[in-house]
Amino acid sequence: MARNIMAICVKLEEIAERAFIVGMRRMVYRCDGVAMWTRIDQGVRCAEDDESDAGFNSIHGFNETDIYAVGGREKYGILTDQYGTNCKSY
Repeated sequence: MARNIMAICVKLEEIAERAFIVGMRRMVYRCDGVAMWTRIDQGVRCAEDDESDAGFNSIHGFNETDIYAVGGREKYGILTDQYGTNCKSY
């Protein structure tokens, strides 16, 4: 699974001593251990039938529960909790 994630990864960033990656289709993953990537993009990831080139270019945060991802066309996502359950895309 990690190999597939890295194939579409655009940016890897350390936030609160953990690795986070973002990329195409507005995907966001958090590293929870060696080769253990957890998807935390519920609410922001593109739908399976979406044929756009939407994606995130960068991710930054103040801590693990205050994370922001940004992409092209003025799109951004707010990842507000450590489990990714309150994500929003604008």
